[in-house]
Amino acid sequence: LRAICGGGRYDRLAELYGGEKCQIPFCGFGFGDCVVVELLKDYGLMPDASPSVDVVVAPFDATMQPHALKVASSLRKAGLSVDAALTACKARKAFDLANRQGARLVAFVAPGEWARGLVRVKDMSVKDPSTNEGLQVDVPFSDLASVVSHLQQAASAKGAAWVSLGSSAAPATTTQVGATIGSAGKLSLKATAKFSALAL
Repeated sequence: LRAICGGGRYDRLAELYGGEKCQIPFCGFGFGDCVVVELLKDYGLMPDASPSVDVVVAPFDATMQPHALKVASSLRKAGLSVDAALTACKARKAFDLANRQGARLVAFVAPGEWARGLVRVKDMSVKDPSTNEGLQVDVPFSDLASVVSHLQQAASAKGAAWVSLGSSAAPATTTQVGATIGSAGKLSLKATAKFSALAL
């Protein structure tokens, strides 16, 4: 592997590009991000950066888009990570989007349910024994903060095996400046005020 970073002093750089009147000395360096990535991979310190959200919100058509944004906001306030589709999203398209985003739940915002104050939520990780498909419940919009409880109750009523929802139960963590994020052998990754630095 080549150097992680390198640089130096460049007394005549400005003069070279700006003429004789630009006699200003400079110093600088370049950072080899590709090298850092390879080192992180070699030492098993590469974080998982694959997309992952709890819920995808799918508006049935353009008229449902404003309501879908309200649903997304309510779910976020409940502590769930949410991706809201920006265009009309029928069932197949919604499931495709959920798969790409690593989402477990799909919240459908459709005219029929919305007129009754409901949002249809499908859990793709819990199978409904009666249909052998993802568990589906209609949750009142006013009670979306309790969507996980509604799903748990529905799973229990149908005799389905409940699987805990990941990020909704896990509190957010913060990394203090100077803390070691990970280490392997002689390589350690430390958090600094502006960026993560490798110490060999």
